[in-house]
Amino acid sequence: SWHFQPLPALNDIAIAQAKAGNARKAKELFVQALATAKTVDHVIDRDATLKEIAWAQAKAGNFKKAFTAVKTLEEAIPFNPNLHPSHRNWALVGIAIAQAKAGEAKEAFATLKMIKDAGLLEVALRDLAIAQADAGYIKEAQDTLKMIKNVHDRASVLSSIKAGANKKR
Repeated sequence: SWHFQPLPALNDIAIAQAKAGNARKAKELFVQALATAKTVDHVIDRDATLKEIAWAQAKAGNFKKAFTAVKTLEEAIPFNPNLHPSHRNWALVGIAIAQAKAGEAKEAFATLKMIKDAGLLEVALRDLAIAQADAGYIKEAQDTLKMIKNVHDRASVLSSIKAGANKKR
């Protein structure tokens, strides 16, 4: 029952429209994607679809709409932290990374605080710091690095910070 397969294409087209400055068309496509997602019967598929919509909205810089997708995800499913937290949490990670790439570090950390999974939070901090370094926000990446406990995660962030610093020169 993959009747919702056009969603990745809708999301990609919406992102392209948003980046091209056609906000109205992008909004229409995201509304269409969200409406389609709500018709998906299988809970896990619907969760995954809504997560993808949140990521796409965030990539397009529509953070408010990205959070709307997360809220829809929470409302669409009888949210049980033991059953389906991963798509919600991963949606938040994607939003935080997009915020970091846009230079909105404070907002990104506020988004991460909404994640209820300590293990995922550690991964999210690593990914956030790498995104900051890749986007040229070296000081912010160094600040995020201080919050990372895992030695391997710290090493990959340090590598990204070094690469990002070399790119700036």
